[in-house]
Amino acid sequence: MVKGNTQKIQLFCLLTTGLISYSALQTDAQNSCENSCGQSLAKCSCHVTCESLETCCLDYREFCLRISPQSGTLMGGADFVIVGATFNTDATIVCKFKSDILTNGYVDKERKAHCISPLLYENGRIPFELSTDNGMTFTRQGTWVSADVLNERLD
Repeated sequence: MVKGNTQKIQLFCLLTTGLISYSALQTDAQNSCENSCGQSLAKCSCHVTCESLETCCLDYREFCLRISPQSGTLMGGADFVIVGATFNTDATIVCKFKSDILTNGYVDKERKAHCISPLLYENGRIPFELSTDNGMTFTRQGTWVSADVLNERLD
């Protein structure tokens, strides 16, 4: 009888440990900025204001991208760098603008990812996503500003 109870206790402990581990994974997923940039979550935030409010999720800077420069012309060709994050030099970077315009990016020797802006036909804030696996998944997001070229006449 003691042996049977010991096995039941071991099984109970194993199931309880598994349930706790599963619950922890679910909680972590609900408090991650992966695919959640711009949102406020249950226990933390992925909104741009989280840094000043000190409410950011732990992975905010990994998934919610900051770039330099923050803007360029709507003619495209601007090379901008993802700041505050490093990437594997073997990563195949693909940048997606406005949910459907793809451009190839790259990782430099300092492990910074770069995107090249596409030709756009609009001004304003343009959402973009970044993939490190050749466009298979896009889990990181940011915003780039597209501006019209000002034609100044010189007299």
